[in-house]
Amino acid sequence: MRISFPASSTSSSERSRAITIFVDGQPVIAYEGETVAAVLLAETRRTFRRTPGRNEPRGLFCGIGVCYDCLVTVNGQANVRACQTPVVEGMRVTTEETQRQWRQPASSARAERGGQADLYVEAAVVGAGPAGLEAAIAAAGASVRVALLDSASQLGGQYFKGPDWQPVPQQDAEAAALFARVRDIPTLQHFVKTQVWGAFPEGDGWLLTLDGPSAPFRIHTQTLILATGAYDRPIAFPGWTLPGVMTAGAAQTLLKSQNILPGKRVVVAGAGPLHWVVAAQLVRAGAEVVAVLEAVPRARFLHPKHIPALWRQWQRLREGWEAWRALRRADVTMRFGWGVLRAHGHEQVEAVTITPLDEQWTPQPGRAETVPADTVVIGYGFLPANQLTRLLGCEHEYSPRRGGWIPRRDAWMQTSLPGLFAVGDGAGVGGAALARIEGALAGLYAAHLLGRLSKEDLHRAETSLRRRLRREQRFATMLGDLFTPGPGLYTLADETTIICRCEEVRLGDIQRARAAGAETLNEIKGLTRAGMGNCQGRICGDLMAHALVSGDVATQEQQLRNLGMLSVRPPIHPLTVETLAEAAEDM
Repeated sequence: MRISFPASSTSSSERSRAITIFVDGQPVIAYEGETVAAVLLAETRRTFRRTPGRNEPRGLFCGIGVCYDCLVTVNGQANVRACQTPVVEGMRVTTEETQRQWRQPASSARAERGGQADLYVEAAVVGAGPAGLEAAIAAAGASVRVALLDSASQLGGQYFKGPDWQPVPQQDAEAAALFARVRDIPTLQHFVKTQVWGAFPEGDGWLLTLDGPSAPFRIHTQTLILATGAYDRPIAFPGWTLPGVMTAGAAQTLLKSQNILPGKRVVVAGAGPLHWVVAAQLVRAGAEVVAVLEAVPRARFLHPKHIPALWRQWQRLREGWEAWRALRRADVTMRFGWGVLRAHGHEQVEAVTITPLDEQWTPQPGRAETVPADTVVIGYGFLPANQLTRLLGCEHEYSPRRGGWIPRRDAWMQTSLPGLFAVGDGAGVGGAALARIEGALAGLYAAHLLGRLSKEDLHRAETSLRRRLRREQRFATMLGDLFTPGPGLYTLADETTIICRCEEVRLGDIQRARAAGAETLNEIKGLTRAGMGNCQGRICGDLMAHALVSGDVATQEQQLRNLGMLSVRPPIHPLTVETLAEAAEDM
Protein backbone atom coordinates (compact mmCIF):
# COMPACT_ATOMS: atom_id res chain seq x y z
CA MET A 1 0.00 0.00 0.00
CA ARG A 2 1.31 3.44 -0.94
CA ILE A 3 1.49 6.14 1.70
CA SER A 4 0.76 9.74 0.88
CA PHE A 5 3.00 11.54 3.35
CA PRO A 6 6.61 11.32 4.51
CA ALA A 7 7.47 8.29 6.62
CA SER A 8 10.70 10.03 7.66
CA SER A 9 12.48 13.32 7.21
CA THR A 10 14.17 12.03 4.06
CA SER A 11 11.12 10.91 2.14
CA SER A 12 8.66 12.85 0.04
CA SER A 13 4.98 12.44 -0.66
CA GLU A 14 5.41 13.83 -4.16
CA ARG A 15 5.66 11.07 -6.71
CA SER A 16 6.93 11.18 -10.23
CA ARG A 17 5.06 10.49 -13.47
CA ALA A 18 2.51 7.67 -13.48
CA ILE A 19 3.18 4.86 -15.95
CA THR A 20 1.59 1.52 -16.81
CA ILE A 21 3.30 -1.83 -16.43
CA PHE A 22 1.86 -5.33 -16.80
CA VAL A 23 1.98 -7.83 -13.94
CA ASP A 24 1.02 -11.36 -14.89
CA GLY A 25 -0.67 -9.91 -17.95
CA GLN A 26 -2.76 -7.31 -16.09
CA PRO A 27 -2.18 -3.53 -16.40
CA VAL A 28 -0.98 -1.90 -13.19
CA ILE A 29 -0.36 1.78 -12.42
CA ALA A 30 3.20 2.46 -11.22
CA TYR A 31 5.38 5.54 -10.79
CA GLU A 32 8.77 6.25 -12.28
CA GLY A 33 11.46 5.62 -9.67
CA GLU A 34 9.56 2.81 -7.98
CA THR A 35 11.03 -0.68 -7.94
CA VAL A 36 9.18 -3.75 -9.14
CA ALA A 37 9.03 -4.94 -5.52
CA ALA A 38 7.42 -1.69 -4.40
CA VAL A 39 4.77 -1.90 -7.10
CA LEU A 40 3.97 -5.52 -6.27
CA LEU A 41 3.58 -4.71 -2.57
CA ALA A 42 1.46 -1.65 -3.41
CA GLU A 43 -0.81 -4.06 -5.28
CA THR A 44 -0.83 -6.38 -2.20
CA ARG A 45 1.06 -9.06 -4.12
CA ARG A 46 3.34 -10.60 -1.51
CA THR A 47 4.40 -13.81 -3.23
CA PHE A 48 6.95 -13.00 -5.92
CA ARG A 49 8.10 -16.53 -6.77
CA ARG A 50 7.91 -20.18 -5.75
CA THR A 51 10.93 -22.30 -4.90
CA PRO A 52 12.05 -25.03 -7.32
CA GLY A 53 12.46 -27.74 -4.69
CA ARG A 54 9.37 -27.53 -2.51
CA ASN A 55 7.20 -25.02 -4.36
CA GLU A 56 7.15 -22.72 -1.33
CA PRO A 57 6.20 -19.03 -1.60
CA ARG A 58 8.86 -16.35 -1.35
CA GLY A 59 8.64 -12.57 -1.25
CA LEU A 60 10.66 -9.53 -0.26
CA PHE A 61 13.13 -10.26 2.54
CA CYS A 62 16.36 -8.21 2.63
CA GLY A 63 15.19 -5.42 0.33
CA ILE A 64 18.73 -4.44 -0.75
CA GLY A 65 19.62 -7.13 -3.28
CA VAL A 66 21.54 -9.49 -0.98
CA CYS A 67 19.22 -12.49 -0.53
CA TYR A 68 17.84 -13.06 -4.07
CA ASP A 69 14.49 -14.16 -2.66
CA CYS A 70 12.46 -11.57 -4.60
CA LEU A 71 13.24 -12.97 -8.07
CA VAL A 72 10.71 -12.36 -10.83
CA THR A 73 10.72 -12.49 -14.63
CA VAL A 74 10.96 -9.08 -16.36
CA ASN A 75 10.37 -8.77 -20.11
CA GLY A 76 11.19 -12.47 -20.51
CA GLN A 77 14.41 -12.37 -18.49
CA ALA A 78 14.21 -14.69 -15.51
CA ASN A 79 15.74 -14.29 -12.03
CA VAL A 80 15.60 -10.50 -11.87
CA ARG A 81 15.74 -9.00 -8.37
CA ALA A 82 12.47 -7.11 -7.90
CA CYS A 83 13.91 -4.94 -5.11
CA GLN A 84 16.72 -3.64 -7.36
CA THR A 85 14.83 -3.16 -10.63
CA PRO A 86 13.12 0.17 -11.40
CA VAL A 87 9.90 0.05 -13.39
CA VAL A 88 9.66 1.51 -16.89
CA GLU A 89 6.70 2.17 -19.15
CA GLY A 90 5.29 -1.02 -20.64
CA MET A 91 7.42 -3.40 -18.53
CA ARG A 92 6.05 -6.93 -18.29
CA VAL A 93 6.54 -8.70 -14.95
CA THR A 94 5.72 -12.34 -14.29
CA THR A 95 5.51 -13.58 -10.70
CA GLU A 96 5.12 -16.94 -9.00
CA GLU A 97 7.04 -18.84 -11.64
CA THR A 98 9.38 -21.51 -10.30
CA GLN A 99 12.61 -19.52 -10.47
CA ARG A 100 15.73 -21.56 -11.21
CA GLN A 101 19.27 -20.77 -10.19
CA TRP A 102 20.37 -19.33 -13.51
CA ARG A 103 19.56 -16.31 -15.65
CA GLN A 104 18.54 -16.02 -19.25
CA PRO A 105 20.90 -14.12 -21.56
CA ALA A 106 20.61 -10.35 -21.45
CA SER A 107 21.54 -7.82 -24.09
CA SER A 108 25.18 -7.43 -25.00
CA ALA A 109 27.18 -5.94 -22.14
CA ARG A 110 29.76 -4.68 -24.66
CA ALA A 111 27.11 -2.79 -26.63
CA GLU A 112 25.66 -1.23 -23.48
CA ARG A 113 29.10 0.10 -22.47
CA GLY A 114 30.05 1.39 -25.87
CA GLY A 115 33.03 -0.95 -26.08
CA GLN A 116 34.97 0.61 -23.17
CA ALA A 117 37.27 -2.00 -21.71
CA ASP A 118 39.86 -0.60 -19.29
CA LEU A 119 40.25 2.35 -16.95
CA TYR A 120 43.50 3.17 -15.15
CA VAL A 121 43.33 5.14 -11.89
CA GLU A 122 45.45 5.74 -8.82
CA ALA A 123 42.73 4.84 -6.31
CA ALA A 124 39.50 2.88 -6.64
CA VAL A 125 36.80 3.09 -3.96
CA VAL A 126 34.18 0.34 -3.87
CA GLY A 127 31.00 1.54 -2.22
CA ALA A 128 29.50 5.04 -2.22
CA GLY A 129 27.98 5.10 1.24
CA PRO A 130 29.28 7.36 4.04
CA ALA A 131 32.71 5.67 4.25
CA GLY A 132 33.25 5.46 0.50
CA LEU A 133 32.20 9.05 -0.13
CA GLU A 134 34.63 10.39 2.47
CA ALA A 135 37.45 8.17 1.20
CA ALA A 136 36.95 9.27 -2.40
CA ILE A 137 36.70 12.95 -1.47
CA ALA A 138 39.81 12.82 0.75
CA ALA A 139 41.92 11.12 -1.91
CA ALA A 140 40.62 13.11 -4.88
CA GLY A 141 40.96 16.32 -2.87
CA ALA A 142 44.70 15.67 -2.90
CA SER A 143 44.59 15.39 -6.73
CA VAL A 144 44.55 11.58 -6.76
CA ARG A 145 42.76 10.12 -9.80
CA VAL A 146 39.87 8.22 -8.19
CA ALA A 147 37.12 5.91 -9.45
CA LEU A 148 34.12 5.59 -7.08
CA LEU A 149 31.92 2.54 -7.72
CA ASP A 150 28.53 1.57 -6.37
CA SER A 151 25.84 -0.93 -7.33
CA ALA A 152 22.97 1.42 -6.47
CA SER A 153 21.37 3.91 -8.85
CA GLN A 154 22.48 6.90 -6.80
CA LEU A 155 25.19 7.88 -4.34
CA GLY A 156 24.79 7.63 -0.58
CA GLY A 157 24.46 3.95 0.28
CA GLN A 158 21.66 2.78 2.57
CA TYR A 159 22.31 5.55 5.10
CA PHE A 160 21.70 8.49 2.76
CA LYS A 161 19.21 6.66 0.57
CA GLY A 162 16.11 8.63 -0.32
CA PRO A 163 13.31 8.26 -2.85
CA ASP A 164 14.65 6.95 -6.16
CA TRP A 165 12.85 9.78 -7.98
CA GLN A 166 14.90 12.35 -6.03
CA PRO A 167 18.67 12.55 -6.65
CA VAL A 168 19.32 13.88 -3.11
CA PRO A 169 17.31 12.99 0.01
CA GLN A 170 14.93 15.87 0.70
CA GLN A 171 16.08 18.33 3.40
CA ASP A 172 19.34 16.43 3.92
CA ALA A 173 21.96 19.15 3.64
CA GLU A 174 24.69 16.81 4.82
CA ALA A 175 24.09 14.38 1.96
CA ALA A 176 23.70 17.18 -0.57
CA ALA A 177 27.07 18.65 0.43
CA LEU A 178 28.83 15.31 0.08
CA PHE A 179 27.27 14.58 -3.30
CA ALA A 180 28.18 18.05 -4.56
CA ARG A 181 31.81 17.55 -3.57
CA VAL A 182 31.89 14.26 -5.47
CA ARG A 183 30.55 15.96 -8.58
CA ASP A 184 32.83 19.00 -8.30
CA ILE A 185 36.24 17.33 -7.92
CA PRO A 186 37.68 16.96 -11.44
CA THR A 187 39.90 13.96 -10.61
CA LEU A 188 36.97 11.90 -9.29
CA GLN A 189 34.86 9.69 -11.57
CA HIS A 190 31.88 7.89 -10.13
CA PHE A 191 29.97 4.95 -11.59
CA VAL A 192 26.52 3.91 -10.36
CA LYS A 193 24.62 0.68 -11.15
CA THR A 194 28.02 -1.05 -11.21
CA GLN A 195 28.76 -4.42 -9.64
CA VAL A 196 32.33 -5.31 -8.73
CA TRP A 197 32.25 -9.04 -9.35
CA GLY A 198 35.96 -9.80 -9.08
CA ALA A 199 39.12 -8.35 -7.50
CA PHE A 200 42.66 -9.60 -8.08
CA PRO A 201 46.25 -8.57 -7.27
CA GLU A 202 47.98 -7.11 -10.34
CA GLY A 203 51.65 -6.22 -10.08
CA ASP A 204 51.93 -3.54 -7.41
CA GLY A 205 48.23 -2.76 -7.58
CA TRP A 206 44.82 -4.28 -8.10
CA LEU A 207 42.48 -5.31 -10.89
CA LEU A 208 38.71 -4.98 -10.53
CA THR A 209 36.24 -6.62 -12.92
CA LEU A 210 32.92 -4.83 -13.31
CA ASP A 211 29.41 -5.20 -14.64
CA GLY A 212 27.38 -2.06 -15.26
CA PRO A 213 25.82 -0.03 -18.07
CA SER A 214 28.31 2.85 -17.90
CA ALA A 215 31.32 1.15 -16.35
CA PRO A 216 34.39 -0.28 -18.04
CA PHE A 217 34.99 -4.01 -17.96
CA ARG A 218 38.07 -3.56 -15.80
CA ILE A 219 39.69 -0.99 -13.56
CA HIS A 220 43.41 -1.07 -12.88
CA THR A 221 44.31 0.77 -9.70
CA GLN A 222 47.41 1.38 -7.59
CA THR A 223 45.46 1.55 -4.32
CA LEU A 224 42.08 0.08 -3.40
CA ILE A 225 39.65 1.22 -0.68
CA LEU A 226 36.79 -1.16 0.11
CA ALA A 227 33.75 0.51 1.65
CA THR A 228 31.26 -2.26 1.04
CA GLY A 229 28.96 -1.67 4.00
CA ALA A 230 26.87 -4.22 5.85
CA TYR A 231 23.49 -5.93 5.61
CA ASP A 232 20.88 -7.06 8.12
CA ARG A 233 21.83 -10.06 10.22
CA PRO A 234 19.41 -12.89 9.33
CA ILE A 235 17.93 -14.94 12.17
CA ALA A 236 16.20 -18.21 11.28
CA PHE A 237 13.02 -19.32 13.03
CA PRO A 238 10.08 -21.48 11.91
CA GLY A 239 8.15 -19.51 9.30
CA TRP A 240 10.89 -16.96 8.55
CA THR A 241 10.72 -17.67 4.81
CA LEU A 242 7.03 -16.74 4.56
CA PRO A 243 6.17 -13.64 2.52
CA GLY A 244 5.64 -10.89 5.08
CA VAL A 245 8.78 -11.60 7.10
CA MET A 246 11.42 -9.02 6.22
CA THR A 247 14.44 -7.28 7.67
CA ALA A 248 14.39 -3.88 9.31
CA GLY A 249 16.50 -2.63 6.41
CA ALA A 250 13.90 -3.81 3.90
CA ALA A 251 11.07 -2.14 5.81
CA GLN A 252 12.99 1.12 6.12
CA THR A 253 13.92 1.09 2.43
CA LEU A 254 10.26 0.71 1.50
CA LEU A 255 9.33 3.61 3.77
CA LYS A 256 12.19 6.00 2.99
CA SER A 257 12.88 5.15 -0.60
CA GLN A 258 9.54 4.10 -2.01
CA ASN A 259 6.85 5.46 0.35
CA ILE A 260 5.36 1.98 0.56
CA LEU A 261 3.84 0.54 3.75
CA PRO A 262 5.31 -2.96 4.32
CA GLY A 263 2.18 -4.21 6.06
CA LYS A 264 -0.90 -3.25 8.06
CA ARG A 265 -0.43 -5.18 11.34
CA VAL A 266 3.26 -5.40 12.12
CA VAL A 267 5.37 -7.05 14.82
CA VAL A 268 8.84 -5.50 15.06
CA ALA A 269 11.51 -7.60 16.81
CA GLY A 270 15.24 -7.21 17.22
CA ALA A 271 18.05 -5.66 19.21
CA GLY A 272 19.51 -2.22 18.84
CA PRO A 273 18.50 1.23 17.70
CA LEU A 274 17.40 0.53 14.12
CA HIS A 275 14.29 -1.53 14.77
CA TRP A 276 13.01 1.10 17.20
CA VAL A 277 13.43 3.81 14.57
CA VAL A 278 11.73 1.63 11.95
CA ALA A 279 8.84 0.91 14.33
CA ALA A 280 8.32 4.65 14.81
CA GLN A 281 8.46 5.22 11.04
CA LEU A 282 5.83 2.51 10.58
CA VAL A 283 3.55 4.20 13.11
CA ARG A 284 3.95 7.58 11.42
CA ALA A 285 3.17 5.97 8.06
CA GLY A 286 -0.11 4.55 9.33
CA ALA A 287 0.71 0.93 10.18
CA GLU A 288 -0.64 -0.72 13.32
CA VAL A 289 2.48 -1.82 15.18
CA VAL A 290 1.22 -4.70 17.30
CA ALA A 291 4.37 -4.85 19.43
CA VAL A 292 8.01 -3.82 19.52
CA LEU A 293 10.14 -6.62 20.96
CA GLU A 294 13.62 -5.79 22.26
CA ALA A 295 15.80 -8.81 23.03
CA VAL A 296 17.94 -6.90 25.53
CA PRO A 297 16.49 -6.77 29.07
CA ARG A 298 15.54 -3.28 30.26
CA ALA A 299 18.02 -3.40 33.16
CA ARG A 300 21.03 -3.65 30.82
CA PHE A 301 20.19 -0.30 29.25
CA LEU A 302 20.45 1.39 32.64
CA HIS A 303 23.98 0.22 33.48
CA PRO A 304 26.15 3.27 34.32
CA LYS A 305 29.13 1.96 32.33
CA HIS A 306 27.37 3.01 29.10
CA ILE A 307 27.02 6.69 30.07
CA PRO A 308 30.51 7.91 28.94
CA ALA A 309 29.96 6.53 25.43
CA LEU A 310 26.83 8.67 25.06
CA TRP A 311 28.69 11.94 25.53
CA ARG A 312 28.32 14.23 22.50
CA GLN A 313 25.97 11.77 20.78
CA TRP A 314 23.17 14.32 20.94
CA GLN A 315 21.71 13.68 17.49
CA ARG A 316 21.46 9.94 18.09
CA LEU A 317 19.91 10.46 21.52
CA ARG A 318 17.39 12.88 20.00
CA GLU A 319 16.47 10.35 17.28
CA GLY A 320 15.99 7.65 19.92
CA TRP A 321 13.85 9.91 22.09
CA GLU A 322 11.67 10.93 19.15
CA ALA A 323 11.15 7.27 18.17
CA TRP A 324 10.24 6.40 21.76
CA ARG A 325 7.76 9.28 21.97
CA ALA A 326 6.10 8.29 18.68
CA LEU A 327 5.60 4.75 19.93
CA ARG A 328 4.31 5.89 23.31
CA ARG A 329 1.83 8.31 21.71
CA ALA A 330 0.53 5.47 19.53
CA ASP A 331 0.20 3.26 22.63
CA VAL A 332 2.40 0.58 21.08
CA THR A 333 3.21 -2.39 23.30
CA MET A 334 6.97 -2.47 24.01
CA ARG A 335 8.52 -5.52 25.62
CA PHE A 336 12.12 -5.87 26.75
CA GLY A 337 13.71 -9.30 26.86
CA TRP A 338 11.27 -10.64 24.22
CA GLY A 339 11.55 -11.93 20.67
CA VAL A 340 9.77 -13.80 17.87
CA LEU A 341 9.42 -17.56 18.27
CA ARG A 342 7.52 -18.52 15.10
CA ALA A 343 5.64 -17.00 12.15
CA HIS A 344 2.42 -18.73 11.09
CA GLY A 345 0.66 -18.78 7.75
CA HIS A 346 0.05 -20.76 4.58
CA GLU A 347 0.98 -18.42 1.72
CA GLN A 348 2.01 -15.43 3.85
CA VAL A 349 2.25 -14.32 7.48
CA GLU A 350 -1.06 -14.55 9.32
CA ALA A 351 0.06 -14.65 12.98
CA VAL A 352 3.21 -14.50 15.09
CA THR A 353 4.16 -16.31 18.28
CA ILE A 354 6.28 -14.16 20.58
CA THR A 355 8.22 -15.26 23.62
CA PRO A 356 10.28 -13.98 26.53
CA LEU A 357 14.04 -14.59 26.31
CA ASP A 358 16.44 -15.41 29.12
CA GLU A 359 19.80 -13.69 29.74
CA GLN A 360 21.37 -15.71 26.89
CA TRP A 361 18.44 -14.82 24.60
CA THR A 362 17.12 -18.39 24.72
CA PRO A 363 13.35 -18.54 24.13
CA GLN A 364 11.04 -19.45 27.01
CA PRO A 365 8.12 -21.02 25.11
CA GLY A 366 6.14 -21.74 28.28
CA ARG A 367 5.17 -18.06 28.39
CA ALA A 368 4.72 -17.56 24.64
CA GLU A 369 1.78 -15.67 23.13
CA THR A 370 0.34 -15.73 19.60
CA VAL A 371 -0.90 -12.49 18.05
CA PRO A 372 -2.51 -11.81 14.64
CA ALA A 373 -0.19 -9.97 12.24
CA ASP A 374 0.52 -9.80 8.52
CA THR A 375 4.13 -8.62 8.75
CA VAL A 376 7.18 -9.42 10.88
CA VAL A 377 10.14 -7.02 10.80
CA ILE A 378 13.38 -8.36 12.28
CA GLY A 379 16.38 -6.20 13.10
CA TYR A 380 19.15 -7.97 15.03
CA GLY A 381 22.04 -5.83 13.84
CA PHE A 382 24.29 -6.25 10.83
CA LEU A 383 26.90 -8.46 9.21
CA PRO A 384 29.89 -6.90 7.40
CA ALA A 385 29.85 -7.34 3.61
CA ASN A 386 33.39 -8.74 3.60
CA GLN A 387 33.35 -10.79 0.41
CA LEU A 388 36.05 -8.73 -1.34
CA THR A 389 38.50 -8.72 1.58
CA ARG A 390 38.05 -12.49 1.83
CA LEU A 391 38.44 -12.96 -1.93
CA LEU A 392 41.68 -10.97 -1.93
CA GLY A 393 43.14 -12.96 0.96
CA CYS A 394 43.30 -10.32 3.69
CA GLU A 395 43.90 -11.58 7.21
CA HIS A 396 40.66 -11.63 9.20
CA GLU A 397 39.75 -11.92 12.87
CA TYR A 398 36.53 -12.97 14.54
CA SER A 399 34.96 -10.07 16.46
CA PRO A 400 31.33 -10.78 17.37
CA ARG A 401 30.79 -7.26 18.71
CA ARG A 402 31.78 -5.79 15.33
CA GLY A 403 29.57 -8.19 13.36
CA GLY A 404 31.71 -11.33 13.02
CA TRP A 405 34.64 -11.83 10.63
CA ILE A 406 36.41 -8.53 9.91
CA PRO A 407 39.74 -7.71 8.22
CA ARG A 408 42.73 -6.84 10.39
CA ARG A 409 43.72 -3.19 9.88
CA ASP A 410 46.33 -0.72 11.02
CA ALA A 411 45.73 2.80 12.33
CA TRP A 412 45.18 4.07 8.76
CA MET A 413 42.59 1.37 7.94
CA GLN A 414 45.10 -0.51 5.76
CA THR A 415 44.61 -4.27 5.74
CA SER A 416 47.34 -6.92 5.89
CA LEU A 417 47.87 -6.30 2.16
CA PRO A 418 49.75 -3.03 1.49
CA GLY A 419 47.75 -0.52 -0.52
CA LEU A 420 44.44 -2.23 0.27
CA PHE A 421 42.16 -0.47 2.75
CA ALA A 422 38.86 -1.51 4.34
CA VAL A 423 36.59 1.09 5.93
CA GLY A 424 33.12 1.46 7.38
CA ASP A 425 30.69 -1.25 8.36
CA GLY A 426 32.17 -3.69 5.85
CA ALA A 427 35.28 -3.75 8.03
CA GLY A 428 33.41 -3.90 11.34
CA VAL A 429 29.95 -2.59 12.19
CA GLY A 430 30.11 0.77 13.95
CA GLY A 431 27.67 3.18 12.32
CA ALA A 432 27.78 5.97 9.76
CA ALA A 433 29.71 8.53 11.82
CA LEU A 434 32.56 6.11 12.49
CA ALA A 435 32.48 4.96 8.87
CA ARG A 436 32.95 8.51 7.59
CA ILE A 437 36.01 9.08 9.76
CA GLU A 438 37.57 5.78 8.73
CA GLY A 439 36.94 6.61 5.09
CA ALA A 440 38.61 10.00 5.40
CA LEU A 441 41.67 8.50 7.11
CA ALA A 442 42.05 5.82 4.44
CA GLY A 443 41.66 8.33 1.62
CA LEU A 444 44.31 10.61 3.11
CA TYR A 445 46.79 7.80 3.64
CA ALA A 446 46.21 6.45 0.13
CA ALA A 447 47.05 9.92 -1.18
CA HIS A 448 50.21 9.90 0.96
CA LEU A 449 51.27 6.48 -0.37
CA LEU A 450 50.79 7.76 -3.90
CA GLY A 451 53.01 10.78 -3.23
CA ARG A 452 50.15 13.27 -3.48
CA LEU A 453 50.13 14.31 0.19
CA SER A 454 53.17 15.16 2.28
CA LYS A 455 53.78 13.64 5.70
CA GLU A 456 53.28 17.04 7.32
CA ASP A 457 49.95 17.65 5.56
CA LEU A 458 48.85 14.12 6.41
CA HIS A 459 49.41 14.60 10.13
CA ARG A 460 47.78 18.03 10.13
CA ALA A 461 44.68 16.54 8.52
CA GLU A 462 44.46 13.60 10.92
CA THR A 463 44.51 15.55 14.20
CA SER A 464 40.80 16.29 14.50
CA LEU A 465 39.89 13.00 12.83
CA ARG A 466 41.68 10.97 15.52
CA ARG A 467 39.81 12.71 18.33
CA ARG A 468 36.46 12.07 16.67
CA LEU A 469 37.52 8.51 15.84
CA ARG A 470 38.07 7.66 19.50
CA ARG A 471 34.66 9.06 20.43
CA GLU A 472 32.86 7.05 17.75
CA GLN A 473 34.81 3.90 18.60
CA ARG A 474 33.61 4.20 22.21
CA PHE A 475 30.03 4.48 20.97
CA ALA A 476 30.47 1.47 18.66
CA THR A 477 31.89 -0.56 21.54
CA MET A 478 28.86 0.30 23.67
CA LEU A 479 26.48 -0.80 20.88
CA GLY A 480 28.39 -4.07 20.53
CA ASP A 481 28.30 -4.73 24.26
CA LEU A 482 24.56 -4.09 24.42
CA PHE A 483 23.20 -5.59 21.23
CA THR A 484 25.43 -8.46 20.07
CA PRO A 485 22.99 -11.39 19.88
CA GLY A 486 23.11 -13.93 22.66
CA PRO A 487 23.71 -17.56 21.66
CA GLY A 488 20.15 -18.56 22.53
CA LEU A 489 18.79 -16.59 19.58
CA TYR A 490 20.26 -19.18 17.22
CA THR A 491 18.26 -21.98 18.89
CA LEU A 492 14.96 -20.73 17.46
CA ALA A 493 15.29 -22.92 14.34
CA ASP A 494 14.19 -26.55 14.51
CA GLU A 495 15.44 -29.33 12.23
CA THR A 496 12.79 -28.57 9.59
CA THR A 497 13.64 -24.84 9.43
CA ILE A 498 15.23 -23.58 6.22
CA ILE A 499 18.76 -22.23 6.83
CA CYS A 500 19.93 -21.75 3.23
CA ARG A 501 17.10 -19.93 1.49
CA CYS A 502 18.64 -20.26 -1.99
CA GLU A 503 19.22 -24.03 -1.96
CA GLU A 504 16.39 -24.91 0.48
CA VAL A 505 18.77 -26.61 2.92
CA ARG A 506 17.25 -27.22 6.34
CA LEU A 507 18.88 -27.27 9.76
CA GLY A 508 18.50 -31.05 9.93
CA ASP A 509 20.54 -31.40 6.71
CA ILE A 510 23.36 -29.33 8.21
CA GLN A 511 23.31 -31.27 11.46
CA ARG A 512 23.50 -34.57 9.59
CA ALA A 513 26.49 -33.32 7.59
CA ARG A 514 28.26 -32.42 10.83
CA ALA A 515 27.45 -35.86 12.26
CA ALA A 516 28.94 -37.41 9.10
CA GLY A 517 32.29 -35.79 9.91
CA ALA A 518 32.25 -32.31 8.33
CA GLU A 519 34.37 -29.99 10.48
CA THR A 520 34.43 -26.67 8.61
CA LEU A 521 31.83 -24.52 6.90
CA ASN A 522 33.32 -25.37 3.51
CA GLU A 523 32.92 -29.08 4.22
CA ILE A 524 29.30 -28.51 5.25
CA LYS A 525 28.82 -26.54 2.04
CA GLY A 526 30.25 -29.38 -0.02
CA LEU A 527 27.94 -31.97 1.52
CA THR A 528 24.69 -29.96 1.58
CA ARG A 529 25.00 -27.19 -1.08
CA ALA A 530 24.26 -24.62 1.64
CA GLY A 531 26.01 -21.42 0.57
CA MET A 532 26.14 -22.37 -3.13
CA GLY A 533 23.09 -20.36 -4.22
CA ASN A 534 22.70 -16.88 -5.64
CA CYS A 535 23.51 -15.07 -2.38
CA GLN A 536 26.71 -17.15 -2.05
CA GLY A 537 26.38 -17.65 1.69
CA ARG A 538 25.67 -14.06 2.67
CA ILE A 539 22.40 -15.08 4.32
CA CYS A 540 23.13 -18.62 5.50
CA GLY A 541 26.85 -18.52 6.34
CA ASP A 542 26.48 -17.00 9.81
CA LEU A 543 23.41 -19.15 10.53
CA MET A 544 25.23 -22.34 9.54
CA ALA A 545 28.14 -21.51 11.82
CA HIS A 546 25.99 -20.77 14.85
CA ALA A 547 23.94 -23.92 14.28
CA LEU A 548 27.07 -26.02 14.79
CA VAL A 549 28.37 -24.62 18.08
CA SER A 550 27.42 -25.16 21.71
CA GLY A 551 28.55 -24.31 25.23
CA ASP A 552 29.01 -20.95 26.93
CA VAL A 553 29.68 -17.71 25.04
CA ALA A 554 33.48 -17.97 25.18
CA THR A 555 33.43 -21.62 24.06
CA GLN A 556 31.09 -20.82 21.18
CA GLU A 557 33.29 -17.94 20.00
CA GLN A 558 36.31 -20.24 19.84
CA GLN A 559 34.29 -22.88 17.98
CA LEU A 560 33.17 -20.25 15.48
CA ARG A 561 36.78 -19.28 14.86
CA ASN A 562 37.64 -22.92 14.26
CA LEU A 563 34.78 -23.34 11.76
CA GLY A 564 36.26 -20.53 9.66
CA MET A 565 34.63 -18.70 6.78
CA LEU A 566 33.06 -19.90 3.56
CA SER A 567 35.37 -19.66 0.57
CA VAL A 568 34.72 -16.78 -1.80
CA ARG A 569 35.30 -17.10 -5.53
CA PRO A 570 34.58 -14.77 -8.45
CA PRO A 571 32.09 -13.81 -9.61
CA ILE A 572 30.94 -12.72 -6.16
CA HIS A 573 27.56 -11.75 -7.68
CA PRO A 574 25.53 -13.78 -10.20
CA LEU A 575 26.28 -12.81 -13.80
CA THR A 576 25.07 -13.94 -17.19
CA VAL A 577 27.32 -16.34 -19.05
CA GLU A 578 27.48 -13.75 -21.83
CA THR A 579 28.93 -11.13 -19.49
CA LEU A 580 31.62 -13.54 -18.30
CA ALA A 581 32.41 -14.62 -21.84
CA GLU A 582 32.77 -11.05 -23.07
CA ALA A 583 35.01 -10.19 -20.13
CA ALA A 584 37.19 -13.22 -20.88
CA GLU A 585 37.57 -12.19 -24.53
CA ASP A 586 39.29 -8.98 -23.48
CA MET A 587 41.56 -10.51 -20.84
